[in-house]
Amino acid sequence: MEELNKLGFAENTIIIYSGDNGFYLGEHGLAGKWYGHEESIRVPLIIYNPDLKQECKDPRKAEIVLNIDIAPTILALCNANIPAGMQGRNLSELINNGEVDWRTDFLYEHLYDVPQEIVYIPRSEGVVSLDYKYLRYIDSSPIFEELYDLKNDPCETKNLKNDPYYENVLDSLRIRLKEFCNLYK
Repeated sequence: MEELNKLGFAENTIIIYSGDNGFYLGEHGLAGKWYGHEESIRVPLIIYNPDLKQECKDPRKAEIVLNIDIAPTILALCNANIPAGMQGRNLSELINNGEVDWRTDFLYEHLYDVPQEIVYIPRSEGVVSLDYKYLRYIDSSPIFEELYDLKNDPCETKNLKNDPYYENVLDSLRIRLKEFCNLYK
């Protein structure tokens, strides 16, 4: 920012800071970044726009934002057309309009089939919402599933898959996963 100010570009420069997805450092007894826990799928994202109205400068949003939203956002901020077939949404809608119809969940998948002679990393897929996370490991027989209540267990320490209280949630997330798979596969 200091250099942009010196050069006289600060008032017409948008800065987007993001990074790669997370990395397990022993959380859940894992290393690497292969599965759908928060430590592995979270991505930092900061957008600085000098033209943003003061009332829109909210440091955090509760809505689900994905890396596929970055490209349409850049195009929109440059007043360029967003191709109809482009995945993702323009984040300016969310930032500038406050209440907007936004995604409430997304499909998570890690389907890269790593040769087992290198390392065994089972493929997985799931649904992440604001309140719950459902993951399933599709290479195990029977399929191993995880269900987390993100409001009450944000660190994902208690698998609720076998808890009868969450049976309806589990069923609805299984259905949602099928919907996503039918849509994207």
